Amino acid sequence: ENKYVLGGVFRSQENNFRFRFLRDQVMLNYSEWLVPEDNYLEFSKQGLVAHNFSISKDPEKITLVTTVKDSTLSVEFQKLQLSNLTRIVRGVMPASGMLDGNLKFSSSSSGRFNSSLHISELEVLEKPFGDLTLDLAHAGDRYTIDLTIKNQGSNLVANGYYVSNPTTSEFNVTADLSPLNLQLIEPLSFGQLQDVKGIATGTLKISGTLEKPSIRGSINFREASFK
Repeated sequence: ENKYVLGGVFRSQENNFRFRFLRDQVMLNYSEWLVPEDNYLEFSKQGLVAHNFSISKDPEKITLVTTVKDSTLSVEFQKLQLSNLTRIVRGVMPASGMLDGNLKFSSSSSGRFNSSLHISELEVLEKPFGDLTLDLAHAGDRYTIDLTIKNQGSNLVANGYYVSNPTTSEFNVTADLSPLNLQLIEPLSFGQLQDVKGIATGTLKISGTLEKPSIRGSINFREASFK
């Protein structure tokens, strides 16, 4: 029985190549997804051009949008259940939740773009995380990050920037735990920590370079325990 299928056709034309999905040839997590009849993704010297290049299973949808003017490529998500993608991994499901938003890339010299993702009721390794919001902006060599994770017992806010250049790369990120339910770190330990309980509050500032990172701040633990 087919679990994942991405069927399509490549066509060589005079000045470009085109790929298009075939109808009845796209499946995610055992379910058939629909594609527009006139969908295609064109490859040429001018870059990528997407035309109605999407797959959908009402109300879920994944769309690839291109803007030739500023060489921007955007992956758009609409009410996508993450489990439709992450169930490709056997065993415990890595992540689940409902994903909305977009993830953008640019190959232009300016390299400017803004991305925004929101995941409702996120679960990591079948442990509840809450709602996650990620905003990412890029201009020149600088990436600006704004991350929020909220649930009934946690409010984690992290923001800052990362600068990449040929000589050195530096970063400056501040994380506020107000508070953080320590259960969130259990799935991230990959089994090394179990029965994690309690909460943590405080602020951490991570700065410097990858070669010489600096971590400063304070964390208060209340009723914390683990195995």
